[in-house]
Amino acid sequence: MKRNILVGILTTMIITNNVLAGEVVKSTVINGYTTSSRPNPVYNINPYNISTYKGVGEGGSLKLFGNGEIVEIPLETPLYKLSEGYSDKIINKDGVWGVERNVGVYEFTGAENWELYTANDYNNTSTVIFTCNSPIENSILNGLCTHFDVLSDKDMKTTIYDGISFSTDGNKIFMRFMNVRNVTTVENIKNFLYSQNINGTPVKLLYFIDEPVFEAFDEDIQNKLNGIFDEDNIKNIGYTDVNLQKIEFNGIEKNLNTDIFNTYTTNDEKLDNFLTGITDLKIYNSGDESYFISEVYADSNNIKISIKDSNNIIYTGLMSYSELNFINDKNTEVVLSNEKSDVIIRMQINLSKTKVPFGTISLNDNTILLNDSCKTNMQVIVPEKIYYTDNGNTEVYLSNTIISGESTANRDFKVYSKGEYTFNETNNSIKPDIDNENIVVYYSFDDKNKYSVEFEYIPKQNIDKTLNVMFLGDSLINEEYYSKYVKELFNNDGVKLNLIGTRGTDDNKHEGRGGWSAYNYCHSVSTSGYTNPFLNNGKFDFKYYMEQNKFETPDYIILNFGINDLNLNGHNSFNEIFENFDTIINSIHEYNKDINIIINTPVLLYETDKTNTAKTTRLVFNEVLMERYSEGYENVVVCPSYTVLNPRTDYKLIEQNNNDTMIVTDTTHPNIYGYKNMADITYTYINYVEYCSK
Repeated sequence: MKRNILVGILTTMIITNNVLAGEVVKSTVINGYTTSSRPNPVYNINPYNISTYKGVGEGGSLKLFGNGEIVEIPLETPLYKLSEGYSDKIINKDGVWGVERNVGVYEFTGAENWELYTANDYNNTSTVIFTCNSPIENSILNGLCTHFDVLSDKDMKTTIYDGISFSTDGNKIFMRFMNVRNVTTVENIKNFLYSQNINGTPVKLLYFIDEPVFEAFDEDIQNKLNGIFDEDNIKNIGYTDVNLQKIEFNGIEKNLNTDIFNTYTTNDEKLDNFLTGITDLKIYNSGDESYFISEVYADSNNIKISIKDSNNIIYTGLMSYSELNFINDKNTEVVLSNEKSDVIIRMQINLSKTKVPFGTISLNDNTILLNDSCKTNMQVIVPEKIYYTDNGNTEVYLSNTIISGESTANRDFKVYSKGEYTFNETNNSIKPDIDNENIVVYYSFDDKNKYSVEFEYIPKQNIDKTLNVMFLGDSLINEEYYSKYVKELFNNDGVKLNLIGTRGTDDNKHEGRGGWSAYNYCHSVSTSGYTNPFLNNGKFDFKYYMEQNKFETPDYIILNFGINDLNLNGHNSFNEIFENFDTIINSIHEYNKDINIIINTPVLLYETDKTNTAKTTRLVFNEVLMERYSEGYENVVVCPSYTVLNPRTDYKLIEQNNNDTMIVTDTTHPNIYGYKNMADITYTYINYVEYCSK
């Protein structure tokens, strides 16, 4: 790959010392900017719906006014901006004025070595995809393009629209055309790119440059800029460029978030430029240790950030460029961990505010201390209330509510209320007595702090109609025990459940798919041997699904997601997971707002010290899930399924060596007793919704 294809690059000039006479305000910065326009923003960018991107100095120069002089600065390429960290700028660097290029521009001509791309993962019947060797050198694999949406490699695999993307290693560029474009051969794509180029509407790609390129002005411009940027005239500089926002006379201060760090600067400009994007950082399961940023390392594929505690245990998180977006103004979540520790560190970073510090920055002297406020003492995760019924078996296992530095399954719990519930000391479980109303149980596991869980009694409901119910989600539904047991509980009440779905048996239909996440249902045409009946033109479309299958409208849809979402590489930030949840919920309610949606919290794993880290992750997720959907979502209820599985006996166990010792064969999927407990609480929460509707 060749960096010298950057459009507009100038030859660095050698400036003699006499040019530097006078007081130069070195902190002055003129930042680039990018404005865009799209003829029809309803549709994605495509070869016939071209976007234009304009920067500062679009006409070939930038005019500045000061001290009675007009300084015209020639710019072969405008000053563009892709993010806060990556914008072209005019600066004074070590006494020399020039342009610092952080944004590259490549114009496709058709001369690239294009070929049809036939890998199965990328092909679909709606489009044709081509590839060529990338003519640019860059690590950050997104940007802006005049004729195409710039996609991640993962999105490029599933899209049925026009798009452009980089391969995960950055060595290839993919360009996809919808069939209606009639670009089906290598000759077609070469002719298209060539004709766009010679007709003045070239296919331009704006991309991130790894390391800034400095272009010094000639001696005449140096003298003129020194003349207008003096201390007496600093506030009186004028300009007429419509895309120039302002001149930064004091530079741009990038202070660290002092809610996280005990300082506003690391005294390392590259590290500051990266760390200023960190908006939130939480340390779970921490003790009395102190925590420090110990290293940031960036190569051509990944960014690695390491945090060290005062016991020299290092927690590491990795971010891959192929999965990151540096343009969108939103947080990316990074999880840092150490296999030998139960401490989990979750970091939120807004990459549109950062700049990648390529190379290694080590901080072995523990100078970048994280504030103690980052350490989260949140040890108990319980819903506001847990409901129970006459016929249900709502038994809550207290160890499932605890975030601790070690396994709590065999911990000694103490309870402080008596007479209204049964406490099983062997299992550390609480089961309300029947026919009581509200019960508050106080408990402790550390002899220091007292916690509580509140139960609310729901009278048995007389349901005099058939309930149409759909189970939608992952392998816990696909194993078919869960939905079967829910149906049996209602049958015992004389209530018929009509289970809806395209999978399962005639009397136990469902929409469960092993290994699937909410992301898969929203984006994947097929994966893990299953096809997606909900996808219509690349989007989750519940109306389309219902019309295609002619099903009766569901009264209830049970969503069982989260386990695979949290394990999905590159798409496991809480924000992105909930975006997919919302896509599914909104599509269902656009079809019929009266459908009741019950969201199961992910159940926890068979508990040992080895699975405690994953348990912590799921518990934190469950807390955010319950908080997010607690209000503001009509006909949406969160069911705290994670509370009702015995952390040791509700998983798949086998006898070892013909003795009484049992070993677990599957730490994720419940056994039939676990599925029955899930069914019990689902039964209760459907009764709760029926109770509230009367």
